[in-house]
Amino acid sequence: MATHSRQMRKHMLRTLHIFLALAFLTFSSSSFAGARLDDAKKSGLTLGFSNEPPFAFKQADGSLAGSDYDLAKLAFNRLGVERIEGTVVAFGSLIPGLQAKRFDFIATGLYILPARCLQVLFTEPNFTVQEGLLVRKGNPKQIHSLDDIVKHEDIKVGGNISGQPTQNAVKAGVKDSQITRFPDIPSNVASLKAGRIDGALLISVTARWNAKNDPTLEVAEPYTGLLIDGKPKQDYGAFAFRKEDSELRDAFNAEMLKIVHSSEYVEILKKYGMTQNEVPAADVKLDTLCKQ
Repeated sequence: MATHSRQMRKHMLRTLHIFLALAFLTFSSSSFAGARLDDAKKSGLTLGFSNEPPFAFKQADGSLAGSDYDLAKLAFNRLGVERIEGTVVAFGSLIPGLQAKRFDFIATGLYILPARCLQVLFTEPNFTVQEGLLVRKGNPKQIHSLDDIVKHEDIKVGGNISGQPTQNAVKAGVKDSQITRFPDIPSNVASLKAGRIDGALLISVTARWNAKNDPTLEVAEPYTGLLIDGKPKQDYGAFAFRKEDSELRDAFNAEMLKIVHSSEYVEILKKYGMTQNEVPAADVKLDTLCKQ
């Protein structure tokens, strides 16, 4: 009987220890999340960006601008975070830089892709775009589709390393020998202006921005990019946080969505040559995009 009682006490103590451990972990996690936001309110946050207009870029005076920057600043300001600074990095270094804690989140028109969903925590999408092609004024090679590039091997185009438009071109059959890969958009556009390539593979809004701000360039119109089931491929982008910063992401995500699905966001987009067409439908969800 005494042996049975001792075993019962041991079992109860083990159960109590497990319960207390779980309670401590839950408390620690929620406390860390609250502390993370509290720290941000005191010291601010740093976003990582790849200098990609119209999403996030440095202006001539060194200040930050862009639709993603404005949206992030507004949402975090409403959460009590006043100071938002930026660190510019090459596009391919954005996710490694985030994971290495060089900055707190990514705001630069980053596409939601299944492989990236394994590396970072995205917010729900805050924009949607199709492909575009930036060319010199007059479109000398008369390029109006990826198919045109495939059929004419003398056409040379530029694309960003790891950029989705570059990957779409490869999927469409454009040869590697036709594509020059650049670390960022400014060097891609500079090569186009210098005549070293015939077109810059960009997303539609970035192509429009560059054409609007440089009279020697224009957007190829019409232009057909990669087709999926006979329809132009539609891509979605979002902000990205570290995996361990889920509570910070969740707080930002909730505030960000209030803005995205309001007229306030359309006004932000208009500042940068974007429209209501770039606002994703409310029923397009991150979980679905991460599985496509």
